[in-house]
Amino acid sequence: AESEILGINFSVIFTAEGKTLQPTDALFRKNVLVQRGRFRPLTQLHIEMFEAGKKQFLKNSQVKPDSLISFFEITLGELKRNGVLDVEDFLARVDMIKAAGQNVMITRYAEYFKLNEFFSQHTQSRVGMIMGVGHLKLIFDEKCYAQVPGGLMAALGHLFSPNVTGLIFPAHSLELNLPSKRNSENEPAHELITSKNFPIEESVRDLYSFMRSRHSLVDIEEFCLESLKINSDEILSQIENGSTGWENSVPLAVSELIHERKLFQTHKKTAA
Repeated sequence: AESEILGINFSVIFTAEGKTLQPTDALFRKNVLVQRGRFRPLTQLHIEMFEAGKKQFLKNSQVKPDSLISFFEITLGELKRNGVLDVEDFLARVDMIKAAGQNVMITRYAEYFKLNEFFSQHTQSRVGMIMGVGHLKLIFDEKCYAQVPGGLMAALGHLFSPNVTGLIFPAHSLELNLPSKRNSENEPAHELITSKNFPIEESVRDLYSFMRSRHSLVDIEEFCLESLKINSDEILSQIENGSTGWENSVPLAVSELIHERKLFQTHKKTAA
């Protein structure tokens, strides 16, 4: 895996079984299900999103389990720390995802629409993109497309082509990677945010409504509310500081791998 990532200027898939696949072959005529993120570390929330999104995607009669390839996806930009590719950190995240029994894809496409442009080169079948509702802020932010010819309209046209569905996982906050907030255990969390009540900007409201009406955006309907409490940054901080109690928030295989290889445990490096 290390040799592939050091010279990567394309995309590559690592399977849960440890094989390396080229997208040209792996994606050919396949239905594709992808969930992008940092996965630092991989948590139960990520797994919950993935499984719930897969279940929602398979409700489409055009999607058959035997013609589906699914994977977690990380962009090269998310693998860099202080502008430098951290190979050890990259390998840790790939191994965690594989340990949880999932495939992982590495790409160089920071924008969702470029990711789908890449998929469209290899398959014309259905594509499902699992994303937290907070990602809609970026996807429908006109400022993000200032350098894109045609701007927001062109980018969304490439992203939400007729075969693409954005599978939206709800949240209690639009800030990415924030858990449900409660003032006390007895107080209910804030109202659940979905694509239906997402506070879209007035300038793109008609476009957003059109995307929903054509089912380019579909809410994931079945999920565990408890998983929304999980915060990757808090878990990472606990691991780095040598704290305990985070283990139940990650898959068992991931917890074992973190302990065995002392992943992310910066306190070990600074200890006297």
